[in-house]
Amino acid sequence: MMKKFSPFTIGLLQSILVISYCIFAAFFMTYLVETTNFMTEIFYGVFVLVFFIISALITASAVFAYPIYLFINDTDSRKQSLQIVMATLLWLIILFIATLISGIIYYQNFYV
Repeated sequence: MMKKFSPFTIGLLQSILVISYCIFAAFFMTYLVETTNFMTEIFYGVFVLVFFIISALITASAVFAYPIYLFINDTDSRKQSLQIVMATLLWLIILFIATLISGIIYYQNFYV
C-alpha cells in the first residue's frame, strides 16, 4: 500500500523538481553559449525559443499533471488538487527567495 502524502509535501516535491530542471536548463544554456561559436543569431534565437517552449511544457507537466489527474478522475479529491497547486506555488516562491538570497550572499562574499 502506498503512503499518502499531504498536499504540502507533494507541493514541495514538485517545486524541487521544477527548481532542479531550471538549474539544469541554466547550466545547459551556459555550457552551450560557452562551447559553441558556430551558431548564427537567427539559429540561436530559434533554438532559445524552442528550448523555452519545451521548458514550459516540462515545468507545466511537473506542476499540473498530478493535480489535473486528481481533479478529473477523483471527484472527492478536487479540493486536494487545488491545495497541491497552491502548495507548489508557495514552495516555488519560498525556494526562489531562498535562491535569490543565497546568490546575493555568495556574490557579496566572493566577488566584492
